[in-house]
Amino acid sequence: MQCEVDMDLLCWGSGELGQTGHGRPEVIPPEEALLKEFATSGLGSVKLLACGSSHSVVVTVDNKIFAWGNGTSGQLGNGERAVKNQPVEVKLPQELNVRGSHLDGNFANVVGIACGSRHSFIWTETGQVYSFGNNFYAQLGYDFQRADFKENQLAPCLFQNLPSSLKISQVACGERHTLFALEDGSVAACGQNDYGQIGSGSNENAVVPRFVERVDHVSKVTCGANHNLALTGDGKLFQWGCGRACGSTKGNILSPEEVTLPESPVKDIAGGCWHSLLLTARHSRERESERERVARLELGCTQPAI
Repeated sequence: MQCEVDMDLLCWGSGELGQTGHGRPEVIPPEEALLKEFATSGLGSVKLLACGSSHSVVVTVDNKIFAWGNGTSGQLGNGERAVKNQPVEVKLPQELNVRGSHLDGNFANVVGIACGSRHSFIWTETGQVYSFGNNFYAQLGYDFQRADFKENQLAPCLFQNLPSSLKISQVACGERHTLFALEDGSVAACGQNDYGQIGSGSNENAVVPRFVERVDHVSKVTCGANHNLALTGDGKLFQWGCGRACGSTKGNILSPEEVTLPESPVKDIAGGCWHSLLLTARHSRERESERERVARLELGCTQPAI
């Protein structure tokens, strides 16, 4: 999925579960990728976009939320468990915004979205976070052992399982787990922990968010399917979770470990299903100018390849 400079939205690839939003369950080539609903039908210009395994979520400049694709686990947030071949609007709850002045969640300024395999998150400028979709492993951030537990949350549910004094600045979704980066630089995690992706030192699932030790002053987090990266404000990089995805030959990494790179600091990070991508700033002794370079953590490598 791609949004051009003029805010046209394009989506291509497999449409088997409606994830391209073109209304037909077939492969869409790039030259047919323009989603006309946003270009000509008045749905609005898109400012944020995210893809899950088989669903898509976008937010317009007017803070309207639309989703399409596989919604059989509620990951579209439209109140149904069904596949949608075209965009449907997602409504946030009409409830008091405890961290801001808005009374209607639909008019809050949405600043971020994230999608996992079958779950979705939306967060606002004031720090409110909403989640929906599959919660079998508690990846939505609320305890599935509660009496009102819903394995599939069909509409956005206000996330309230971290201290209200801690503002959430970013959310990242893995396949069945979720990371929360907080304004104070700490990180919390919830959901499946088969590969150590919760960072707790064990393989016990986190049915409510747990703070991740050994990492602080974090400025950005990202998830692969079953591993995580955390970038600190001073350019240090930490990783944990699935060993293969982290390039480890010693098995899964159950607690965050700092990645030692030939050059630092790290400026940006991205997680794929089984690999990671990072951007470093190289300081040349011969030149004073800073040049950007990309380092790829190849699957199976014991050290990042620059």
